[in-house]
Amino acid sequence: MAHFLDIVPGCQKVKEKVYKLSDFIFTAIATPMALMVTLVFWSIYLIDRELIFPKVIDLVMPPWINHSIHTMNTLLALGDMYLVSHKYPSWTHAAGGLLCYLIPYAFCLFGTYWQTGIWLYPFLSKLTWTMRIVAALLTFVGALLVFGLTKLVSYFMWGSYSAAPVSKKSQKHKRK
Repeated sequence: MAHFLDIVPGCQKVKEKVYKLSDFIFTAIATPMALMVTLVFWSIYLIDRELIFPKVIDLVMPPWINHSIHTMNTLLALGDMYLVSHKYPSWTHAAGGLLCYLIPYAFCLFGTYWQTGIWLYPFLSKLTWTMRIVAALLTFVGALLVFGLTKLVSYFMWGSYSAAPVSKKSQKHKRK
């Protein structure tokens, strides 16, 4: 969308907002969650494959699809980080963005179980409710830590966090 706006004259403000939203989604949600998916999936897979991706699924889903879901997302995110200097939001905004993503995800995950009695991830059937809640909280904390790590990596790659500019409104408040 932003690239399309590059060729349309007079759309500078819209283009800036599209880039800002794109950077926010990429840095605060997409990249941390992509890395979390890869880390969690392959960690559990190495411990006991049946807990996350039972062998019976191989009959209907070839390995290349498994990798496109659980590996390629991280490779694409890291490649994009290498090629593009993104503006990173504050920790507070990143945490809010992650919560806006993870809360509906948790509702879907737990809601599916409550409606069908089936866990989307087999390892959840082995956990107590307390452990499931802790796992959900650790996913949030882990994603927030991954956000911080990618922000740091971006700093070393690009020489700055490319932090979003401070708004005029917040500058006025700082002067008082």
